[in-house]
Amino acid sequence: MIHVGIDLHSRNMTLVAINDNGKLLAKEKVNNTPANLSQFFRQFNEPVQSVVECTSYWYWVADWCREKNVPLQLAHAKMLKAIS
Repeated sequence: MIHVGIDLHSRNMTLVAINDNGKLLAKEKVNNTPANLSQFFRQFNEPVQSVVECTSYWYWVADWCREKNVPLQLAHAKMLKAIS
């Protein structure tokens, strides 16, 4: 399984993919478009799941994941640890 974390902002997002062993597979900062999201996910040949903070901008990502059958977990922003 590949796990993709999505750090979503109003205009761009940083996508980070790791495998089950925690190995970094890909990291990319792109503008917020469904096409860019599709391009990032297209590089993986095994099942993928993702997580995004439930900020003001997550709705379109949830719609995209639903259409592509990518499981999406919403993370509560105040419950997340700061990334060092």
